[in-house]
Amino acid sequence: MKEVNFLAKEKCLCEELANILKGEAEQKKNLCKVTRERKNLKPTILGHPTSSDLVIALEFSFEPVAKKDKTLNLAELVFLQEEVNPFLEEIKKSEQILVTAIHNHWLFEEPRLIYVHLESVQNPIEFAKEVAHALKKARVK
Repeated sequence: MKEVNFLAKEKCLCEELANILKGEAEQKKNLCKVTRERKNLKPTILGHPTSSDLVIALEFSFEPVAKKDKTLNLAELVFLQEEVNPFLEEIKKSEQILVTAIHNHWLFEEPRLIYVHLESVQNPIEFAKEVAHALKKARVK
């Protein structure tokens, strides 16, 4: 497989990743970012509604590495408490994706939101498909 490069000629790869993850693609130099809003979440913080991406977005980044067909794949995902275990049960089947953090971000938010961080160095399409499959199994909308 050819070397991964997210510059202009590879914009279609960034768009393909966004399609798999059901998000929006943004390209900055040789970095592909994909953001997917959890539109079904209607959280409040300190009693006030928020639709900030800081609160309700699934975020992914893909950067080329020295290995030709691989990228550094990073993700921060937001879950309702009841979605966390089904997602983790599915994602741990991957031999390449590491779960590197599980935590909350906010105090006094309703409902309680849990954030999960992922990282891997692998083919970006494989990463996107594995994560999309785990999100589907966890019934994340």
